[in-house]
Amino acid sequence: TGYMMENGYKEYPGLGWTILVRQPVEVAYASTKELLLFFLVSGLIFVVFFAILGWLLAGRLASPLKNIAHAADRLRVGELVQIPLYRGTSELETLSLSLRKLVSDLTHTESALVEMKEVAKRDELTGLANRYALDFYLREFVQEHKMAIVLYIDLDGFKMINDTLGHNSGDELLIQVAQRLKKIVREGEMISRVGGDEFIVVLPAGKENLAKRGKVVGERIISSINKPYLLDGQTASVSCSIGAAFWEASNSINIEETIRTADEALYAAKREGKNRIHIYG
Repeated sequence: TGYMMENGYKEYPGLGWTILVRQPVEVAYASTKELLLFFLVSGLIFVVFFAILGWLLAGRLASPLKNIAHAADRLRVGELVQIPLYRGTSELETLSLSLRKLVSDLTHTESALVEMKEVAKRDELTGLANRYALDFYLREFVQEHKMAIVLYIDLDGFKMINDTLGHNSGDELLIQVAQRLKKIVREGEMISRVGGDEFIVVLPAGKENLAKRGKVVGERIISSINKPYLLDGQTASVSCSIGAAFWEASNSINIEETIRTADEALYAAKREGKNRIHIYG
């Protein structure tokens, strides 16, 4: 309801009327309700729109992070994967580039360490396994095998060749000896250079006659070593003495002790006249 007092006009005092106007509430506030509804609907639309937009943007940012995290998990368990590279926001691009470089550096470092370990296990001159590699091999060997034949080899006459023909010829002789030994030793067997002209061969064994097999392999080695060598245009010859000993897991003697026993057998072969194999026991 609305009202207004009639006050006349200029000199005219008017009639003194009061004018009343009445209108239903629904009609009076209809436009206001429509405006309020408009604002409510518009606000709801904006809220839904920005919620969806935020969800999409969050998913766009979270998905690369999830992929990077998944790649990191695969790296953690030892798989060789590369961190995905993402272009987009500067922060995400920087993160993926940094992680990718870090993984690359770590991979190269690990590869270098593996290569260094392999180099550390090789005799620089002959390419055979060295004493460090032999020790590593024996630690695993005793876990997987029950019996072994150990041959301790020492060249006869090497010092004379080294003194008369020179160290270069001596080195060449050792290289050729190593090549001949490689042809005799089979896969799964171990040969290493443990000193100047000393070598150790470890042969996994089964139920066969250990002494018989050790003698057969030892004589094959002696026959191969005895063949002439060509050193700087000159023919040279050396022989070798071999000590043999046997290791069995059932005995209380460890394999390192067996190597020392083979060394004792080697010196027995030297005393007996060289160029032969002496079997311990």
